[in-house]
Amino acid sequence: MMDIKYSEDGTILLSAQEVNGHFVVPDTVTEIGPRAFWCCTKLTSVELPSSVVKIGEGAFMYCARLKSVAFSPNLRSIGMEAFSGCLSLTALDFPDNLEEIGGAAFMGCMHIGAIKFPKTLTSLGMEAFASCTSLRSVILPESLTDIKEAVFRNCTGLIDVILPCHLISFENSAFIGCKKLQTIEITGSVNTIVKDAFKDCTNLKSISIRGTVENIGTQAFSNCKELQTIEITGSVNNIGENAFKDCTSLKSVNFKGTIENIGARAFSDTGIGTLELNAKNIGEGAFCNCKELQTVEFADSVNTIGEEAFLN
Repeated sequence: MMDIKYSEDGTILLSAQEVNGHFVVPDTVTEIGPRAFWCCTKLTSVELPSSVVKIGEGAFMYCARLKSVAFSPNLRSIGMEAFSGCLSLTALDFPDNLEEIGGAAFMGCMHIGAIKFPKTLTSLGMEAFASCTSLRSVILPESLTDIKEAVFRNCTGLIDVILPCHLISFENSAFIGCKKLQTIEITGSVNTIVKDAFKDCTNLKSISIRGTVENIGTQAFSNCKELQTIEITGSVNNIGENAFKDCTSLKSVNFKGTIENIGARAFSDTGIGTLELNAKNIGEGAFCNCKELQTVEFADSVNTIGEEAFLN
């Protein structure tokens, strides 16, 4: 016999950890409580009525056999780690009114292949889809203006990402380790491409940095082994340390405008062959070990060149 517990008024489902197979949540429920189905290993599918507006933290965490979820059309919020470790989930069809997906909400759901985000989504938490290794493509809605830390970290099957045109910011390691990602275009009002943002995206081939980007952070694109071309617009002022280090296929960099600072080892160990440098300050070892580099043309703007900037 199933042991299911509700709040006194019946609106919060508190515990249902011994449920088997398919489960339909009663229409008196408005909230799935924290860890309500936690580690319910025999649950295979769940249906949420239109009355449910919130799924609490860790509500379905480690439900390893859960394959499908019929979300409430009125669902507004999915809490932290709500479906983390649900290894059998294969697809997500979010309702049109969803506004928030919490940190690590679907982390480690390794069989999710497709996601359709609603136009109402305004918050996507840290590591929300980290290590979803079967995820192939992501189109982020225009309602989303910031991307939290490591949100798609180690999504090793991710090929295509379309960022919102009105994106303002994203945090460290947002796409680190997305080994199949091939192209990225950054526009909108983004000021900084942060530390480790696309580090170890080893199949990334081209980057277009436009809009209002002023800073490219430390190791932002390091170890992108297949990266061949970069287009950097006139708004970029600073390129951080190791920003493009070990991008061994990188042949050309198109600087449009004057760069204030190129950080230490920013382009070291790349395949750049010719270079037109319109930068004021070139950091220590900025282009060291660029063994294909044959020609460097300096603009009048150059003030300082650091030690070993062109070593080897």
